[in-house]
Amino acid sequence: MKAAKAIAKEVVQTLLPILLVVLVMQLVFIRPGLMEWLDFVIGVLLTAVGMFLYQLGAKLGLLPMGNAIGSGISLWGTTVLIVLVFLTIGFAITMSEPNVAVLSNLVESITDGRISGDLLQLSVAYGAGVMLIVAIICMIRKISFKYLYLIGYGVVLIISFFVPADYLAMAFDAGGFSSGLISNPFLLTTGTGIASLMSRRGSAAANGFGIIGFTALGPILAVMIIGLFV
Repeated sequence: MKAAKAIAKEVVQTLLPILLVVLVMQLVFIRPGLMEWLDFVIGVLLTAVGMFLYQLGAKLGLLPMGNAIGSGISLWGTTVLIVLVFLTIGFAITMSEPNVAVLSNLVESITDGRISGDLLQLSVAYGAGVMLIVAIICMIRKISFKYLYLIGYGVVLIISFFVPADYLAMAFDAGGFSSGLISNPFLLTTGTGIASLMSRRGSAAANGFGIIGFTALGPILAVMIIGLFV
C-alpha cells in the first residue's frame, strides 16, 4: 500500500506540468469543443492509470526479478547456460518492447514494404541479446565497460561510412527504441545485481550501470549489417 501511494504521487508529479502546458495551449490556441475536452480527460486518465500500473508492476515484478537473476548468476555453473539464458532474455524483452514494434511498423509503412518490419524487429532483438551476453560475460570477467564502449562504438563509427543513409538513421533509432519501459528496469537491476556480486570479489558496483547503453549497441550494429547486405 505504501509503495502504491508513492507511485501514485510520482505519476501526479510527472503528469501535472505536462498537463498544465497542454491545458494552456488548449484554452489559448485550440479552444476545443465539449467532445474534444471529454476525449482529452479520458486520455489523461488512461495515461495516469497506465503509468501507475506499469511502475507498480516494475517495482513489484521486473526489478526484484532482474536483481535476483543478476545476484544468483554465480550459481549457474557453466558459461553455456549463461549465454543461452541471457540470449533468450535479451531477445524476449526487446521483442516485447512497444517502441520496437512501433519502429518496425513505421519503417515498413514508410518504405512501402521494401524494408521488412519483421526482419527489422528480429534483427534488433537478436542484436540486443548478443550484446547483453557480451556485457554479462565481460562483467563476470571484470572487463571495464569503458573498453567495451570504445571498441563497440569505434566499430559503429567505421561501419557508418559504408552503410546507406536510410539504414544509418534507422540503426541509431533502433538503438534508442530498444531501450524502453520494459528493458531498462530489468537490464539495470540485472546489471547492478551482477555488479554487487562482483564487488565482493573486488570489482566496482558502478559497472552495472553501463549495461543498458552497451546492450543498445546490438540493435545499431544489427541494422547496419542489414544495410550492408540487403
